[in-house]
Order: sequence, then C-alpha cells, then structure tokens
Amino acid sequence: PPPLPLAPRARDPGLVVVVVASVGYLNQAARLETHNAWIDFLNAENDVAQYRPQAEDAPSALEFGGKRFDEIAAAYTEPQISSRAKLRATDYRFEDAKSLLVNDRANASEKLTKVIDSYGALSQNENAPEDVRKQALYSQGLALETRGSLTKAKEVYEKVASKYEVLDKELAFVAKQRAEKMADPPVRAFYAKLEEYEPKTPSLDLPDAAAPTPPDIPLPPSTGKESGESKASDLLPDLNLEKVT
Repeated sequence: PPPLPLAPRARDPGLVVVVVASVGYLNQAARLETHNAWIDFLNAENDVAQYRPQAEDAPSALEFGGKRFDEIAAAYTEPQISSRAKLRATDYRFEDAKSLLVNDRANASEKLTKVIDSYGALSQNENAPEDVRKQALYSQGLALETRGSLTKAKEVYEKVASKYEVLDKELAFVAKQRAEKMADPPVRAFYAKLEEYEPKTPSLDLPDAAAPTPPDIPLPPSTGKESGESKASDLLPDLNLEKVT
C-alpha cells in the first residue's frame, strides 16, 4: 500500500511566542540604536561648534569635526548610521581642504585627493541610503572641480544629471549646468591661474598678489555646510533628544 501522508505538525505555541518576542526585541534594539546614534550626531555637531584649539599644533575645528564623526562611524555598524557619519566627516575634510587652497596648495591638493576617494567610496556603497550616495557623488564632482580636475568633474556632474533626472530634478539641473561650465574658457582660466598662484610673503614695500577671482558658476542646492552651520538635524527624524540607555 502507498505510504500515508504525514499529519500536519501542530505548532508549538511556546515556540511562536519566543520567535515573536525575539523579533520584537531585535526591532526595539535597532530603534534604540538609531535613536542614540542621532543623539550622537547632534552632540558631535555641538562639540564642533564649541571647539576652540587650545594649542598651536591642535587640530582646527574642521579637522576636529572630521575626527569626531569618524568616531561615530566606527561606533555603529548599521550602514544607515555609519555611512551618514562618514559623509559628514568627509564634508568637514572637504571644507578643511578648501580653506588651505590659496595659502597651502600642496597640502590642500593632498587632502582633496583623500576627500575625492572618500566621496567616491560612499557613492558606490550599495548598503548606504540613496540620499547619502547621491550627495556623495555630487560632492565628489565638487571636490574634483576644486582640485582643478575639470574633465573628471564634468564626467561626475553628467552622471549626477543623468542618474537623478527624475529622482531629484533640482540637483540634476544644477549638475548639468556645472558640467557645461567645466568647458567654459573663463572657468578653465580661473583654475589654471589658481594652480599657478603663489602667495607672497607680506612686505612693507610690495602688497601681496591678489588671489584669482572665481568665475560665475551655478551654486549647488544649499545645505548650510558651507557656512559651518549644523545641518545634522536635516538627516534626522523628529525624536525626543534624551539619549536612551
């Protein structure tokens, strides 16, 4: 005779309760980790705003900001948190490199190369949120342009314009404009002059040579980072700002 089908196994109510409780606990733990991470973000921004170097060889506020957000990136394994912290750390390092562009070109160029690589890695990180990858890609174009790598900057801007034509029309529009500007003679002349510019030692007889004047290039959508204004709250949900332990 053919084998009889096995009777369906009855569910163990105790096992179901344990599974549901475990899932609930993990979800709650993830929510608490995210909540606490955002508090760390805001505390870090406050630390940077209040930072004052106490010694001549102490890091600048922008360097301190990069290190502060590196700490957050290392403290959390959740990609949504760590990638945002890495993006913010790189933003601070980009601003630091730009601050050195006129008076310490070699150091600025070295730092810009690291910034470009960091933005590039974030833009290709499939585990990072889409908004982080988008901002990193556009910022990579800005960093390439700042270094004077106009052909590569144009390629990145064109990639942003194409990829986000539907998802972010404002950013795509500005990226397209910047891509077109990379071939303009005034823009190329400005970066060529900036590359050659060497500040002179202050003298009682000769005034310092004037730094080149930037050309008219469309600005990126405002994020507040250029002024050093804290914008971490733009990335965060509306939460009770009391850290949970």
